[in-house]
Amino acid sequence: YEAGTMLKTHPDIPYDDGIRRIYLYTEGKLKKDADDNDKKLKNLLQYIRRSTEENVTDETTRRLDELVKATKHKKDIGVKYMKSWELESELREEGREEERANTEAERRRADAAESRADAAEAELEKYKAKFGKI
Repeated sequence: YEAGTMLKTHPDIPYDDGIRRIYLYTEGKLKKDADDNDKKLKNLLQYIRRSTEENVTDETTRRLDELVKATKHKKDIGVKYMKSWELESELREEGREEERANTEAERRRADAAESRADAAEAELEKYKAKFGKI
């Protein structure tokens, strides 16, 4: 599927900002009259979804499979991947810790505001008792 940008307030006015989004549905079925390009795309999507030998069905997927295998066999690639994975994991954990700290600070702020409101309400009750209804 191809999607472009449109003006919500004026959908009848053409608007081309050059942005195109293409959504590829990997579970789709080919039409009986599908051309070679459609078949090649279907093969590629099938391989991308599951990079296995049985999905190497044409020249494009064969070349892609060779690249994937060569990349997997490079030791430094695996190390770099693991380092990037560990870095992403650490960044996520730092974000969680920061969010917990922000939540705790917000809780303390809310508790302090509630205490001030309770104190003001108690003070108001004293004045009401002393001077009657205000």
